Amino acid sequence: MQTERDRDLAVRRFKGAKGLNSGKVARGVDPSPPGRLPFASRWSAVLLVFLVGLLWSARATLADGPGFERSADELWLVDCRALTTVRSAAEHIDQRFRTWRFARGQEKWQAVPERDYLQAVQMVMPTCVWVHGDRVDCDRAFQIGREVYQQLVGEQEDLPPLRFVIWSWPTTHQLRGRPLKDARMKAARADAAGYSLGWMLNQFPPASPVSLLGFSFGARVVTGAVHVTAGGQLAGYEIPGQDDRRATGYQVVLIAAAMGNNWLEAGRKYDQACARIDRLLLLNNCQDWVLKRYHLLKCGNGCEALGYTGLGAPDSLADHRARISQVNAGPYIGKQHRWGPYIYSAPLMGKMRATLLGQSPAPVELPMHQLPTAAGSRPPGNEVTAVRPTDDSP
Repeated sequence: MQTERDRDLAVRRFKGAKGLNSGKVARGVDPSPPGRLPFASRWSAVLLVFLVGLLWSARATLADGPGFERSADELWLVDCRALTTVRSAAEHIDQRFRTWRFARGQEKWQAVPERDYLQAVQMVMPTCVWVHGDRVDCDRAFQIGREVYQQLVGEQEDLPPLRFVIWSWPTTHQLRGRPLKDARMKAARADAAGYSLGWMLNQFPPASPVSLLGFSFGARVVTGAVHVTAGGQLAGYEIPGQDDRRATGYQVVLIAAAMGNNWLEAGRKYDQACARIDRLLLLNNCQDWVLKRYHLLKCGNGCEALGYTGLGAPDSLADHRARISQVNAGPYIGKQHRWGPYIYSAPLMGKMRATLLGQSPAPVELPMHQLPTAAGSRPPGNEVTAVRPTDDSP
C-alpha cells in the first residue's frame, strides 16, 4: 500500500522532469526524442525539396529569358492538332489552325488569329519550319521549338532576319502500353500534318527562301508537305491551286527520318518531293534502337527506315543525287532516338546550319553514311554520349 511519503516523492519527481524539459524549450532546445528533426527543421526540409522541384520543372522557362532571340527574328507556332486525317485536312484546311507569336518584350507566347498570321507571312523573309517527332504534347511543342531555334541561330548577328515557324501536330502519347499501335496511329496522322503543312507552304511568298527541318515522324511530315506542293497526292488528295511561281526549291534536313528508305524513289509514296528540293541533308543513325524496329510498323511494305539505312537505292535518284548528302550520326548519337542530341551537337548543327541557312559550316570532319553491304550489316560507329540528352521520345 502506497504511503503518503511515496506519493509526495512521485509528485516531486514529476515536477522536476517537467521543469527540466521546460528549461530546454526556453533555451531553444527541442526535447523531442533522438533521431527526429525538430518541427521547424522538418518543415524547412520540405520547403527546400519543394523549391528544388519547382526550379527543376521551370528550367526551360528560366532558359527562355531575354537575350536568346535576335531582335529582328519572328517566332511563330502553328497548331494543326485538330486535323487528324487527310480528309479532314482537305475539307477544313483554311479554318482549323491555331497560331501563336512569341512576344519578345513580354517574354511569352500570345495567341493571334490565323488571318493575322497569314497576313504577316506575306512579307518576304527567309523562313525555317521545324516539325517535331512523336509523343510531344502542345505545351512541350512550344519549348522544343524554341530550343531548336536558339541552337540554330544562337547569337549570330551576321545572319539575315529569320522567320522561324514551329509546326505542332497531334502526337500526344495516347495508347499507353501499346507502343506499336500508338506509333501506327501517329504514322497515319503524319500524312494529314504533311498535307496541312504543304498548304501552308504555298501561302509563303515565292521570293521567300524556305527551309524545313524534321525529326523522326516529323521528317515524314516535311517530305509529305514538299511532295504535295510539287503536285503529288497524299491518301488520294492533292492541294488545290498549286503555286508554281516559286523560283527556288526548299532546303531540307531530315533527322533520323522515320519513313521508308525507298519512298523518295520514282513510283513510291513521296516520289515528287525531290523535284522541289534544292538541297537535302539526311542525318542518319545506323545504331538507332527505335529505327532498327521500324519495319514492325508495316506501313511501308516492310521496308526499313530511311534514318537507319540511308537511301535504299541511291542510283534510282541519279537526277537528284548531286543535291543530296547523307551523314552517319551514329558516332555522335549512339543508340538513342531523341531530338536533343542532334540539335546540341556542334558538328551536326554546323551541317544543319549550312543547309538551312546557307552558312558555311566549321571545318569538322564528319563520317559520311555508308550503305549496308549485306542484309543486316551496318557500318561501324562508336557509341558516344550526346551533349545534352533529353527525355523526349520520337
